Amino acid sequence: MPYNVQQALNTIAVDDPFTEEDLADLKREIIRDVTATKMLGPAPSPYAPYDQAAAVLTELTAEILRTSDTGFLGRLIDHVDPEGALRFGCLLSIADFTYSAQWWWQYAAGAGSGTAAHCLHLLHLGRGDLRDATHWERQALDLGFVPTCALVPTQRRLAPVTKRSRSALRAAAQRLGKVDLTEAPCGAEQVHTPDQRLTEELPELVSAL
Repeated sequence: MPYNVQQALNTIAVDDPFTEEDLADLKREIIRDVTATKMLGPAPSPYAPYDQAAAVLTELTAEILRTSDTGFLGRLIDHVDPEGALRFGCLLSIADFTYSAQWWWQYAAGAGSGTAAHCLHLLHLGRGDLRDATHWERQALDLGFVPTCALVPTQRRLAPVTKRSRSALRAAAQRLGKVDLTEAPCGAEQVHTPDQRLTEELPELVSAL
């Protein structure tokens, strides 16, 4: 006689783990949770501040690039300046080379850029490094950085960065050269450096953000 799986399953007695009372309790719990969500919204995630910081950083860095003269990269090759370092850090951050971005932002902040210090605050907050995040928040304020409503998570007005444009920027940044560092404060062993090829590609890459 051929083995019939369905018949075999039908012969297995399984005790129902739920009583009618359990099901009634579960129904009441579901109704309570749905009602609370409708009235108060979903419960906040314990990681919400970190996720929001990362999202704000992405939007802020993209906005800095969109409103910048794309010639900054060529000038940065010839002469390292705080504003060029800030913008190059923004480019690397969007491309997900965060340790290189951190190094360039630290250079810019050390040279007096409050915006770079604020980027570092958001970067560390997104990682959950609260001590470093607090340090750079204070540095940003000391350097005269004034947060705007566009940087408040619930009131952001900045345009989102698409996955396609971010991937294109990352592909271009992957071709950049790197320099070796000794005891880099950002923890990176190598840092990306700008080159002429990326300078030529930058206007198109930024316009797609």
